[in-house]
Amino acid sequence: IASARGFAESTISGHIASAIEAGESVDLARCFTPDEERDMTAAFEKAGWQTLSGAHDILRGRIDYNKLRLFRAARGPRSQNA
Repeated sequence: IASARGFAESTISGHIASAIEAGESVDLARCFTPDEERDMTAAFEKAGWQTLSGAHDILRGRIDYNKLRLFRAARGPRSQNA
C-alpha cells in the first residue's frame, strides 16, 4: 500500500493503528504470525505498553516498529477498554 500510494510504511501503519484504536476491525492474522504475537506480548509486558522502543530493544530489532505499533493498538491495555 505504502509504495503504491507514495507514502512511508510508518505513515500507513500509523493510520491503520489509529483505525484499530477507533474500533475498526482488522484481520491481524494477515499482519503477524502467532510466534510474533507471543514475542510482542512478552516484550510489551516486560517493557511496558507505552513504549515501542522498549519492546523493540527487548526483541533486538527482530520485529519492526510498524508491526509493534499495530500490535499495541490491537492488543494493548487501551484496546481492552474499548
